[in-house]
Amino acid sequence: MTTWYFDSDLGSDGNTGKSQDKPKQSYDTFANSGFPGAAQGDLYLFRRGKQQVASSANVAVGSGASTTNRTKWGVYGVSQVPYAIWTPPPSGPMNNAYILNMSGRSYVDMEDQYFDALNRATYTLYLFASGATPNSGHAFRRCFFMNAAPGAGGTGLHFGGTDTSTGDTGDYLFEDCGYGNNPVHGMLIAGAHDVTVRRCKFWGNGFNAPAGGHGLSSKYRLQEFTTSGWTQSGLVWYRALAAYQTDVYYVISGVNGYGRLVKNTVTPATPAAGEFGVAGGNLYVNLNSVTNPATQNVRYFWGRCYNLLIEDNEAWENINDPISPFVEGHGIALDNCADDSTVRRNKCWRNGGAGISCNLGDRNLLEANIAYENQASGVVMASAHGILVYHNTLTNNNLGPSGIRNNGEITAFPNCKNGEVTNNILKGRGQYGVDIFPDVTGFTGDTNCIHGYDSADRASILTNTIIADPLLDSNFRPRSPRLIRSGRHLGRKDFNGKRFYNPPNIGAVDDVTPMPRYLMTYNGR
Repeated sequence: MTTWYFDSDLGSDGNTGKSQDKPKQSYDTFANSGFPGAAQGDLYLFRRGKQQVASSANVAVGSGASTTNRTKWGVYGVSQVPYAIWTPPPSGPMNNAYILNMSGRSYVDMEDQYFDALNRATYTLYLFASGATPNSGHAFRRCFFMNAAPGAGGTGLHFGGTDTSTGDTGDYLFEDCGYGNNPVHGMLIAGAHDVTVRRCKFWGNGFNAPAGGHGLSSKYRLQEFTTSGWTQSGLVWYRALAAYQTDVYYVISGVNGYGRLVKNTVTPATPAAGEFGVAGGNLYVNLNSVTNPATQNVRYFWGRCYNLLIEDNEAWENINDPISPFVEGHGIALDNCADDSTVRRNKCWRNGGAGISCNLGDRNLLEANIAYENQASGVVMASAHGILVYHNTLTNNNLGPSGIRNNGEITAFPNCKNGEVTNNILKGRGQYGVDIFPDVTGFTGDTNCIHGYDSADRASILTNTIIADPLLDSNFRPRSPRLIRSGRHLGRKDFNGKRFYNPPNIGAVDDVTPMPRYLMTYNGR
């Protein structure tokens, strides 16, 4: 393993770069020269507080060889600025699509890097699978992704798979990172799996996002509107899929009331009404109609996200762009096809949309989060199945104007199914504490505190509801005796990382003396 040193002020590209007294000047030059003498698993160190100007063209970060032979990036030297600073070249707006290219690279650790797009680069990093080549195994600690340029993309960090990629994208870690002042998303996870986002901050994103932007968002790799190519077989219609589309996971139809279709994995070529299947390179849908699906607004999605762990983060003042046709600007959004994921112990406040949103995803857990003073609900769900909402404290949300605010602190829109709402504190002013829309099925709720609303819930799904004022202190801890040690024991941890008593407090905060977060430890990579 070789250690390479870079100093944009005192270095020279003619230096060996193998010692602090002979650093190279430009990483860009070194990379575009083919990394002479470098190998997988090397260590790259950049002087703190110094700026590296990098062109998106031909810059390829050295890949690690395996989990035990990782390429590493860090900093050296002493400076009031603890980071190495990365920017695009200084000429012209939108000069670069991205600052650095990590396409098709794996097992890279980055620490203390500050990527500032300066409104000239669409993304700070290009972090995608390339064709069938994976992009996986990365760890980022104390890195910042800032000031992306408006336009297509406009996201601080956008990673996952490209539209037609079949390469694996997963096994990522982001700890103590920052994402701010990006016109669309702070972070966008596209079709990736096993991603941990921990103790990160998201603020001021989404201010120029006609299609919507969030602090942190996740979604499918791509969707397709099916406008042609359908063949009829009775009430079943089918069309050929491209090779990279065979993992279709969601299908939506905007007509005939089905909304989201159910995937049939037993007899996929003969789905029943309201179902779809994938078999033999074809997509099969049954809308219970002889009408060509091309006229039914059918969309299908592939490259879902799954196994995301989003914990101990903060998201504030992310913006709902009024040009967007939907309410956006959520603090944290499991937004379109994110499954089997956990959002816990996050704080989301004063966002232009909801604190936390879960849209078109299955079997997700939202627990021990705090959301307050958001323009829409504290928690909002749409077309989400099997969502568990446990031990959250949601206060004084729905502050936006008509068209942005919802009717509940927790809102479940149509096509939601089989959720549970338990041990939450919902305090505010409005129509419903929990707004379950009429066609939502299978939701249950137990032992929630709902205070200040005209009605506890629209669908009358709740049991053992407490209507007393929770008397929250400055740490969102309930002081009302009705809420202390009166919840249903679920065996989980509270907002401060402490295991709940049995029985627990209702809401996100349990113990009278919370464990300071600086005392908490995590298993690192």
